[in-house]
Amino acid sequence: MGFFEKKDALDVESAAHKLDSDSNLESSIKEKSLSWQQASFLLLLEYIVIALLALPSSWASLGYGGGTIATIILGLTAGYTQHVLWRFCLKFPEVRDILDVAVILVGGGKWGKVAWTCAFIGLVLNNVAIMGLHIVQFSLSINTLSDGARCTQVFAVCGTLLMLLISLFRELKHMSLLGAVASGSMLGCIILAMIFSGVQDLPPNHSGGPIIVEPWAREGVGLVDGNNAVLNILYTYVGHILIPTFVADMKNPKDFGKAIYVSITAEIVLFSLAGGIIYSQVGAADMTSPAYGSLQPAFQKTIAAFVLPTVTIVGGVYCLVTAKTVFSRVFAFNSVHRRSHTVKGWSAWIVIIILLWILAYIIGQAIPFFNDLISLISSLFDSWFGFVFWGIGYFFIYRRKSFSGWGIVEAPLNIIITIVGFVLLGLGTYTSVESIIESYDTGSIKSPFSCVDNGF
Repeated sequence: MGFFEKKDALDVESAAHKLDSDSNLESSIKEKSLSWQQASFLLLLEYIVIALLALPSSWASLGYGGGTIATIILGLTAGYTQHVLWRFCLKFPEVRDILDVAVILVGGGKWGKVAWTCAFIGLVLNNVAIMGLHIVQFSLSINTLSDGARCTQVFAVCGTLLMLLISLFRELKHMSLLGAVASGSMLGCIILAMIFSGVQDLPPNHSGGPIIVEPWAREGVGLVDGNNAVLNILYTYVGHILIPTFVADMKNPKDFGKAIYVSITAEIVLFSLAGGIIYSQVGAADMTSPAYGSLQPAFQKTIAAFVLPTVTIVGGVYCLVTAKTVFSRVFAFNSVHRRSHTVKGWSAWIVIIILLWILAYIIGQAIPFFNDLISLISSLFDSWFGFVFWGIGYFFIYRRKSFSGWGIVEAPLNIIITIVGFVLLGLGTYTSVESIIESYDTGSIKSPFSCVDNGF
């Protein structure tokens, strides 16, 4: 099958460049149009998201020292694996998305088809689960603002439709502008959450006594809670699944490294401050996830309002990237339906978008929880797309030179990264499922497709 052959992929790229240089075939939908500044906004949009408000609950389990150390180590690891992924994309310029990476890692051929199928299923399930998470968060925020004035399903449907409309953009550069809005909104949300947690007297429903904070994991935190706390932090850092699509859409892919350095520095600083400050003011006993449930009602409503732009825009971006992956397999790279506004092209695009959001709505309402869903996504998908792929991918970049020069340090490091990925897959999935079972047993999770108010 020619799709899996490097030569065919390069021929497609050559055809695309020929079309770009042909003045008689001016494209109305442009690809390869991202600057590194726009890519930085997209990365920040991907990482400065609602999951940030789950970080303080990780501190509540791990304590100051454990939360800070986990945040810094996972941040540096995420930055390094992003760097390896970028180098991988430069080494293999035919890569358009994470699916092409999977094919290359197994050497193509029959195994390439299997790898492509598995990666495709993983990408769609990962992104659709994240889209479903944003539907849940949209309904939670609206319920918080309206005091549960309507059935939760009404708000979930409205959020789905709003994010569907945002997803109809077909060029990533347009989403980068919205990304700046979403990142700014979420940054304001986090800053306000830190301020509000400090100025309020006590968290709502405080049972009395002093605010409890610990330097390390508090007593009673076992394997399940501790591992899921680490997975929550990991989820916030791992967005590698979208990066090949961003690099493929760059004007100059060699500039993408600048976007990585800007975003990972901002992430480590912001994540450490957000988790540590809110935890220090709220304590372990009164912590909720998302963290704004630990604020007084007036503050909750303010944060809920700030959350909405980020929730809707980020949900739209994940749908857009997923739709581009599917769309690129429906039409060839140099197809007129991809590069111009045709009825057939737009019809296919809209159908793909609608189907993705229907699936996201079903997942979001069938699994209506926050922390446990984040942990499950991290263990099932981030273990592969954030660790295993790039630990193995490093050796594809340098081949026989893997252990020369910097390879003396990098090669063993990538072996460790690969092993960590498999550990996260096995242990993380186990602890996530155990936590979900426990949540249902204790009644802390509301029933699926329920009208019950899920707001604070």
